[in-house]
Amino acid sequence: MGIKIVPVTLILVLLVQNLTGQVVINEILANNKTIIKSNTGKYSDWIELYNKGTESVSIAGWMISDNPENPSRYAIPSDSPDSMVIAPHGFLLLWADGNTSAGIRHLPFKLSKKGEFLGIYTLVEGKMVCLDSIRYKGMKQDISFGRKPDGGKNWVDFKKPTPGTKNL
Repeated sequence: MGIKIVPVTLILVLLVQNLTGQVVINEILANNKTIIKSNTGKYSDWIELYNKGTESVSIAGWMISDNPENPSRYAIPSDSPDSMVIAPHGFLLLWADGNTSAGIRHLPFKLSKKGEFLGIYTLVEGKMVCLDSIRYKGMKQDISFGRKPDGGKNWVDFKKPTPGTKNL
């Protein structure tokens, strides 16, 4: 009779993936001209995250990047963690406007309407773990690219974007 010892790192990775793996990049718009304004009053690029799980998840301290070679490009602030919690089956919008002084949900980069990479990451025992990523194609004005259904595997263009709400 032997007892198997599972490395602590493996257990931590599985626990992190159990919660964080429920949050995905759900919809993006890199050429927003008339769909929705941010709190700055401008039509900015946006990224919608979706929690497909049954428990709330805080993304405070996670990283988001438009460069796979630099996954820690921007750490989501953890000084207001309650404002970065995504409820079960809930949505959170991040503004890719290059203006972090506009608030905790504003990123230091813009999205390319020609297409690019986008990823969300976290650290597990000092190692960067990619939680979700997408390499999207070029975008036409006011047509978003998102998962259908929410959190699903299929990505489609939305002629009627749905920032912060269910993808139709």
